Amino acid sequence: RRLFGFDQVLEIFKPKSTRVYGYYCLPVLAGERLIARVDLKADRKSGRLQVLSLRYEKRDGERAPSATDVQATTGAIARYAENLGLEARFRGRRLPAPVEMN
Repeated sequence: RRLFGFDQVLEIFKPKSTRVYGYYCLPVLAGERLIARVDLKADRKSGRLQVLSLRYEKRDGERAPSATDVQATTGAIARYAENLGLEARFRGRRLPAPVEMN
């Protein structure tokens, strides 16, 4: 929390009704900022990585995430899925292929 101003709590031991971000929520780091939190579920039988929850961190009064943050997050999820040998899906839709970030 002191380094990034980001409070990460594993909610696996909380009852479902009290979870805020999801069962096993992972932070997404882009550059020097934590930009999003994703709750993922690997369904190996179907060959899919399901995005159960996706929440972007708010930045200085902005109401919506920037296009750069969206691209970095979807790229991170797609690369993670690719490393697991799965296809990334969010709300039933396939995520785009990973995009190289410079």
